[in-house]
Amino acid sequence: MNKVLIIFVIIAYYSIVLVNCQRPDSCNTPPVTGPCRGYFPRYNFDSASGQCKQFIYGGCNGNGNNFETEEDCMDQCGNSQS
Repeated sequence: MNKVLIIFVIIAYYSIVLVNCQRPDSCNTPPVTGPCRGYFPRYNFDSASGQCKQFIYGGCNGNGNNFETEEDCMDQCGNSQS
């Protein structure tokens, strides 16, 4: 039973590693609101959950993990990468 659990954990770990390797590096960065005071709802990819989450972008000095729509975010960073 312990061997099965260990094998499962190893397979799960490598599955996560392989998926993360296929994503652009910018998908693994945290959301950056920036110093400006705008109010732009945007989406960023949360690599821990594998989901795109909404955040408020100030309008300047953001990063590449900043998408206008959830669909754009998932297209670029989601698990459907091949």
